[in-house]
Amino acid sequence: MHQDLPNGIAVNIKDKLRGLRHALRRTRDSGGTDTPFTTGHPPLLPEIVLNRAAHAAATVIDKAFSTAETISISLVSDNPALHDDAAPEVQSLQDYFSGSAEGQRAFHRDMYYLTKYVLRRHKADNALIQEAAFMAVYTNLKQHHHAQITRLNAPDTDMIRASAALCSILLRQLLRSQPVRLSGTVSKPVLTSCFAATSLIFGLATAKSADMAGQNNADYADNLDSALLATEARFERFLAALEQKDDAELQTLFATLISHLP
Repeated sequence: MHQDLPNGIAVNIKDKLRGLRHALRRTRDSGGTDTPFTTGHPPLLPEIVLNRAAHAAATVIDKAFSTAETISISLVSDNPALHDDAAPEVQSLQDYFSGSAEGQRAFHRDMYYLTKYVLRRHKADNALIQEAAFMAVYTNLKQHHHAQITRLNAPDTDMIRASAALCSILLRQLLRSQPVRLSGTVSKPVLTSCFAATSLIFGLATAKSADMAGQNNADYADNLDSALLATEARFERFLAALEQKDDAELQTLFATLISHLP
């Protein structure tokens, strides 16, 4: 049923619901103080009542959303495992950019769940992630970097270097598109580390698809964690390369990590 809606419309609906849930959870977790009724002055009795009512309502609605989401996932999702805490499996860039509508849909879906998984490692469980931004990243890559993507299918291509170049492009696109809202738990350094890791994982899935494919969940999760630790250990070098707009250094970093992982 979920595929009956045009892709863009379906993603926008999901993002709006995620935004609503995010706001409700902030209200609930703040004890009702994060509401339009708080103006900085000592709360009056009507404000206290309204804030407590808002907190209670947020809790009830959030539970209702969770129940509805669980039911809808079991009925309409083509891959229910994506929606739990398991490590999301990533495909190669050749698969995503094969020209099919499913490739595009898989890209922004997998990018959403991978970003969510990586942010969870940074203790940012309730970060607001907008899937539509990943659609924009896909479109930009397809329009402006088609030659680099096509090169992945050439028989004489150095897959590690080609994948590293696309990792560099992908990282810059992700940081530019701002798919994650900054917050107390999601700072710019956290996002940079997060997207360096997700870009590397896409590069590994592309350059070493045979090594990454067919693994059980535990081994796959271990490989993802190794990629996360590797980028975290080199975070200062990633940050310096981005700030200095040194694409050669950025590609060297990715190529080195792809060579030694998983």
